Amino acid sequence: MNSLFVNVLFTLSGVTIACFSQLLLKIEATKEHPTFLSQYLNLRVILAYFMLLISTMISLVTFRVIPLGFAPIAEAVAQILTVIISVVFLKEKVTKRKLLGLAVIVVGIVVMSF
Repeated sequence: MNSLFVNVLFTLSGVTIACFSQLLLKIEATKEHPTFLSQYLNLRVILAYFMLLISTMISLVTFRVIPLGFAPIAEAVAQILTVIISVVFLKEKVTKRKLLGLAVIVVGIVVMSF
């Protein structure tokens, strides 16, 4: 398999990990906590920040090997994935403005890839 392809997949896995980390943080932010400290020192928050650390390390490794022009594309994919995860797991509604924003992102990805 092509080394660039493997690194791009690795980058996208890092983006996916970051999106799920944000999901955990959002779920935890909506809950009531008995103390100020328990808001931050609980399993979900600690796991979410650990996942963000892993995602950052993946980015540091892969952006040393893949073209830097891929960074905006990876970020755009993260925006799309975040909306999908929000709809699936948090049952959020997709508004016309969000759909328009996603369409602009997809057009941007297509333009950047050529």
